[in-house]
Amino acid sequence: MFIHKVMGLEEDWLTKQIWEDGIMIVIKCPQCEAETKLSLLDPTYEGPYRCWKCKALFDIEIVGDQLKLCQPLDEEEFRKRQEIAEEESHQKQQIAALKAKFRRPG
Repeated sequence: MFIHKVMGLEEDWLTKQIWEDGIMIVIKCPQCEAETKLSLLDPTYEGPYRCWKCKALFDIEIVGDQLKLCQPLDEEEFRKRQEIAEEESHQKQQIAALKAKFRRPG
């Protein structure tokens, strides 16, 4: 287990297990202490985290086994980020469709 000081907490907030295709991260909510398991192919993650139990939102950054950032995130900022991510995904799909349309045969 890895101990991190985040938001004044000195407890096991983040643990990791390594397996063949990636890592399993166990996050303990700083507010209610409920545990969530995330499987990541890349040991780096930056983005929102919502506790399944208390529904609190946090902005987190994980690099390897180190928690670099954990701060509360409000609902409005969370929605903005979702909209941006959806727009980026839509743009990537459009680009892929255009590439497929104009790809030269074999």
